[in-house]
Amino acid sequence: KLRGADKEITAIMWKVVLCLLILISVCDVQSSADDCNDREKDCVRKPMDIALVVDASSSIWSVNFTMCLTFIEDFIDIFDISSTEVRFSMVTYGERVYNEHAFGFDTYTSKKELKTAVSNIPYRAGQFTATGDGIRYMLRQQIPRARPNARKVV
Repeated sequence: KLRGADKEITAIMWKVVLCLLILISVCDVQSSADDCNDREKDCVRKPMDIALVVDASSSIWSVNFTMCLTFIEDFIDIFDISSTEVRFSMVTYGERVYNEHAFGFDTYTSKKELKTAVSNIPYRAGQFTATGDGIRYMLRQQIPRARPNARKVV
């Protein structure tokens, strides 16, 4: 069992790993190190629609769910949020898809509104984990509303 400092270090490590994986999947990887900074700036500004599917079931403890939402808020800070640049959609699931707290790409067009919405998503602790239903909801309800010229990240 991890202690306080170990938990914090592990959480930070996972945040860094996830951010790197997302940036790698979003950015075109090139061999030249000279344009690295330009690519990173381009990645956070170019039209992109990012869809998040988040587990809110009892298999994710409340403290971990809160940590996940905090991570998402920190992740949002990386991007330029607007109707023309980077947009987010999000859905949570547990025993079912909690579409009453889901939001689409065009719901929030400012960083402040988006982060407030994320922080207000409740933890449900349902007994089942309907991961497939959450993914299906995102694929059927959110991705079709993504912009055709935007890179889609799931």
